[in-house]
Amino acid sequence: MLRHFFRKLLHSDQQEIDDSITVEVATAVLMVEVAHADHDFSDADARVVIRELEHAFGISAMDAKSVLADAISLHQEHVSFHEIVRLLNREIVPESRVTLMKALWRVALSDQVVHRYEEGQIRKIADWLYIPHRDFIRSKLDVQEERA
Repeated sequence: MLRHFFRKLLHSDQQEIDDSITVEVATAVLMVEVAHADHDFSDADARVVIRELEHAFGISAMDAKSVLADAISLHQEHVSFHEIVRLLNREIVPESRVTLMKALWRVALSDQVVHRYEEGQIRKIADWLYIPHRDFIRSKLDVQEERA
């Protein structure tokens, strides 16, 4: 009986968290996580995140800035990314996940250098989103080629 109570409590809390996070904010949280991986969230990182949000979701710069602010707040509050990843796995198709990978690489390259911690975090996110290794590598190469 006590076990049932805790399961119900955990499930209802989890559902509340999931319902309060949009796909846009969840996506931005992952971008913020990559930007913070090198312990330096710069203005360049923020500009790239805003641009990627505008492009990915067809939103205005002002809306993208608002999404980024929500994402930064959520990033600071949460230690675990499980609810965010679960939402993205449920809501976006595999092709869009690869597009997200490219956005993460662009964020990592916002300062012209991919720090090893940024690459490691992108690798973790790729695993969480069930992105095959070949797509992880291809997305990195595609973004590097864009910048060349």
